[in-house]
Amino acid sequence: MKKIILLYIFIISVQFLSADTIRRERVLMGTYAFVIVDANDSQIVNTIFARMKQVEESLSSFLKEGGVLKLNRKRKGKVDDDLFEAINLCKKLYSETNGYFDCTIGSITKQQFGFGTENEKIPSSASIAQSKVGMDGVHMHNRNVWLEDDIYLDLGGMGKGFGVDKAADILKRAGITQAIVGLSGDIRCFGSCSIAIQNPFDEGAVGEINIAMQETGISTSGIYRRFVKTKDYNHLIDPKRRRSERLFASVTLVAPLPNVLLDGWATAISVMPASLALKFLDAHPSVEYLLIGTNGVVLKKGRNIRYTAHSLSGFILHPSLSLKEKSKWLQKLL
Repeated sequence: MKKIILLYIFIISVQFLSADTIRRERVLMGTYAFVIVDANDSQIVNTIFARMKQVEESLSSFLKEGGVLKLNRKRKGKVDDDLFEAINLCKKLYSETNGYFDCTIGSITKQQFGFGTENEKIPSSASIAQSKVGMDGVHMHNRNVWLEDDIYLDLGGMGKGFGVDKAADILKRAGITQAIVGLSGDIRCFGSCSIAIQNPFDEGAVGEINIAMQETGISTSGIYRRFVKTKDYNHLIDPKRRRSERLFASVTLVAPLPNVLLDGWATAISVMPASLALKFLDAHPSVEYLLIGTNGVVLKKGRNIRYTAHSLSGFILHPSLSLKEKSKWLQKLL
């Protein structure tokens, strides 16, 4: 049975033009799903949750009838539209991030560590080294998918973003312009909203995102509270070095882009070396971000993100620093 991860990465406050709003929550995809809409639009909430549930069933590697679970077991076959689209996006993200986002990380997260199950364990280094990863081992044609030997999928690094996008599609088709929909740290804001960012080291918030744009995606990836036995082993694994990474405690991205992209990028940035992470972000100027290192050092870009300086023991890097200097301070032991 999958462990339910009851984790809010964001604390939500809403600044709607109307004070008459409703908020509804469900446990989906191993976390909290939530919808906040004007009371006059309440009839759409169940439709959104039903769509999220459909995505969960398609992309799940835990549910008995989960699409990924069945594909991992059968190794090949026809998949539904959601799963086929999601795997195509996995390939896109794999290419964009030079392999730092890799849905075949399931060969390690599922087969070796057993993340999210009651059988979590710490495998030997030799066992991990034998794991096979790489999206080149996933073949697709006409909704048929074939996995090469020893390749296993895990879409957890982009699945919630994918689910939020499908929920957002429903809101857009209905013409709703004031709403928030989210799955844990993946959120879509329609209209103005205010999002307080969770402190990765303690209770409370470290900052706030204030959105005034018509539609904006937000995604956070973090290692906090997600460990196997010891903090040396978290769920964010670098597919190249095949080890849990601990450079960033939290990566928050904000942009008017699909949540599935932000989700995948946040996952990839979380396991990249500092210099590559910063180069990747520089190559995507529309993305605002808040990076919090495990050493407490903070790097922020974007006027929509406000950071509370006294909330952490570290310090904020000035944006005028060179990439080399920023990388050095993010990796420095304080």
